[in-house]
Amino acid sequence: MSGARIPIRLKKRIGGTGILAVLALPGLAGAFWGGAVGILISVVFVAIIVAVAYVVQMAFASGGMSDRNTSWLVGVAIVAGVVFSGIAMLGAALGAVFGPEARIWP
Repeated sequence: MSGARIPIRLKKRIGGTGILAVLALPGLAGAFWGGAVGILISVVFVAIIVAVAYVVQMAFASGGMSDRNTSWLVGVAIVAGVVFSGIAMLGAALGAVFGPEARIWP
């Protein structure tokens, strides 16, 4: 039984949209519910990234690769944490300035 085939360009576009949505989620949470919720979502994302990095690193290590060759995964997790936290704080700041509780607009 053959299903409908999805063109490669559409797959790439859907994947890129999903990545942007995941990146925007902490910022949106920060804008609507405050920076603490955005940071909490960031922490959850980073925990998932670290868990995946750990599993991948263990898989590489069991295949004979050294920790030195896979240590970049930890760096990726740290950078992801910084990026997600920054996006959450930016969303919280924008929410404070332009959100429904802001005092800028009459």
